[in-house]
Amino acid sequence: MSNFVNGEIRISEPASLVSIALGGVFGESGGKPVSRVRLDKAGIKKYQRTEEGKCLKPFLMATSSIELELRESLRRESVLRYKLGKLTWTNPLFVIIMVECLICVFLGIGIGILIEMPLMTLLMLIISGILGLYGVIIQLILRKNIEKNFHKHFLSRLDRYIDIVRLKQIEDGTYQDESEED
Repeated sequence: MSNFVNGEIRISEPASLVSIALGGVFGESGGKPVSRVRLDKAGIKKYQRTEEGKCLKPFLMATSSIELELRESLRRESVLRYKLGKLTWTNPLFVIIMVECLICVFLGIGIGILIEMPLMTLLMLIISGILGLYGVIIQLILRKNIEKNFHKHFLSRLDRYIDIVRLKQIEDGTYQDESEED
């Protein structure tokens, strides 16, 4: 099972417009174009503290790294290539839940020995088993749905920025439609 999801998306707008919108999503001020973005764990944590990062939190929670590259194809459309890193089993949420499981197991054994109640030990073991199962399910769901979250959260946000940049360029008279050039 790979720890990365690779793909590409075709966007029917020129790369110059999409790069400005991509810069907006990543908080570049003044309409600065961005054609390549690489974020590791530290970069993602820093980005999560920004306003845009807060809007993309469901997507950012499930990724360990993000690499985006924007290119223009021959038909004057943009191609956004992405490589998303899936969370590993050392994800802090998963580790915390597993530590809680171990604490429940040891408490159950300790309480069972101290008060000589095997039923209490069994109850604590069941609780720790449920906690462990919960942690594994959360981890698997986050790993499985990373691409779906990318499309749902990040690309919809990028699409809004593309619309804003297009409207701004139409107002300024700098927008060039493909149909006008043919």
